[in-house]
Amino acid sequence: MRSLHVTCGLQTHTPTDLMTWVCEQLLTHEDWRRDLPLLTSPDVQADAVDRMRKRPAELLDDPMLLGRYRAAMDGQDAVTLSAAGST
Repeated sequence: MRSLHVTCGLQTHTPTDLMTWVCEQLLTHEDWRRDLPLLTSPDVQADAVDRMRKRPAELLDDPMLLGRYRAAMDGQDAVTLSAAGST
C-alpha cells in the first residue's frame, strides 16, 4: 500500500507586517530620508514631527491599502513558492 503525504503552508499576515510594509513605502518619499532636526529649536522639531505624522496617516487612510499590501505580498509569495517548488 502506498500513501501520499502533502504539506501545505499558509502565510498569515499581522498588523505588524502591514506597518513594516507601510514604513518601506515611506522610504520612497524624500522627507522620510532626510536627517532629523535634532539640534534645532523645539519649534522646528515640532514642525518636522507634524510633517512626519501626515504621510503615514495618508497611507493608512487609503481605502485600497490592504489591497495594495496584498498585491505586494502576493508577488513575494509567488517567488517563495517557485523557489520551494524547484527542489
